[in-house]
Amino acid sequence: MSLPITQLAFVQSERFGPLSLGDVPVALPEKGEILIKIIATALNPVDWKIAKVYGSPTYPISLGRDVAGYVVAVGEGVKEFVAGDRV
Repeated sequence: MSLPITQLAFVQSERFGPLSLGDVPVALPEKGEILIKIIATALNPVDWKIAKVYGSPTYPISLGRDVAGYVVAVGEGVKEFVAGDRV
């Protein structure tokens, strides 16, 4: 299976700016990381607080870190997961 080069995400382009849907690059997993094909995701209180109260040191940012799906790639040194694992 080939990996996509972009994914749809909630994006905030500037500090305290509006959230919008946009395409962002898919990053390959680095050492100790996994890449997940997301089946379900959610925005939670921490996400709107980052967007509207605290901000981020860099922009654009993608919000929504609570996800469920399956592993499609693993980075160097990852031993706990393999492609196909549900997470």
